[in-house]
Amino acid sequence: MRKKMNPLLIFILGEVFSSILADPVEDKQALLDFIEHIHHHSSSLKWSKEASVCSTWIGVSCNSDNSRVIGLHLPRMEFQGPIPPNTLSRLSALEFLSLRSNAISGSFPLDFVELKNLTTLYLQFNEFSGPLPDFSVWGNLTIVDLSSNAFNGSVPPFVSKSDHFMALNLSHNLLSGDIPDISITSLQQLDLSNNNLTGIIPKSLQGFPNWVFSGNSNLSSSAIVLPPLPGQAPTSQPSKKANRLGEPALLGIIIGACVLLCVLIALLIMCRHSKRRNWPQELPENTVKKDVSLKKTTSESRGKNNRLVFFEGCNMAFDLEDLLSASAEVLGKGTFGVT
Repeated sequence: MRKKMNPLLIFILGEVFSSILADPVEDKQALLDFIEHIHHHSSSLKWSKEASVCSTWIGVSCNSDNSRVIGLHLPRMEFQGPIPPNTLSRLSALEFLSLRSNAISGSFPLDFVELKNLTTLYLQFNEFSGPLPDFSVWGNLTIVDLSSNAFNGSVPPFVSKSDHFMALNLSHNLLSGDIPDISITSLQQLDLSNNNLTGIIPKSLQGFPNWVFSGNSNLSSSAIVLPPLPGQAPTSQPSKKANRLGEPALLGIIIGACVLLCVLIALLIMCRHSKRRNWPQELPENTVKKDVSLKKTTSESRGKNNRLVFFEGCNMAFDLEDLLSASAEVLGKGTFGVT
């Protein structure tokens, strides 16, 4: 008598065989080639050939029927060196790719153009270099983050066919040149900071905050005309031209005014010095006193020349006019007669 097989065992075996048969063989081989040729030292990344890609492989996501790989999430896996060509580009159904925070170097993989269904791309905090790709080849892109790498060159013309493009982060790279006109109405997040971008910010991007463009020393926005204050007449055309005077012109005006002021001060000092030379100098006090005393002595001596003095026991003095007008008097007697 034959024993009947346990229905539960039959169900489990059926699920195992169905999962193996439904395993995306081509995508699995592409991932195995990727792991085999890229340098890494991560102990957590162990993909077994015998295990199912969609159910057991770390960082791999498949579609609902497990027929294709649509997501690859491998951050901080200690990847080093360039991405091996003709590996990840064979995942033609891939929609989500994250290789952030590794040490992947080299240029942007050119064969990524084969990933037509790609919507989200995270490659930040790596060591990529060289020019940026042409983003217009991916018509379904929604989020792109290539920040904190060493990409150089200019930002390529960004003409996205997607109406759902939401975020673009190219900060902390070595990008240079002008910013193209990114006319994407659905764009909500943008970061171009800390590059070497130059020129004028396009009008289509001037609605973003200033920090989006910070760290680009030669980048400026077009002049914004402020509305006039209430009761103030609009500025005329000459006043606009006057406001356009550069720093060299203002510096020249200031220097000219300073030179003119110095000349005027010098002329004023010269005039004051000339007046002081013509003005009588003040004599010392001793000289003035001596001069007055000398004049007084001279005057007194001149007065004494008209005076005759006779002594007879007294010191009375008489002017010559008094003697001529007065009667003669005896002043003294002697043996030789009367005087």
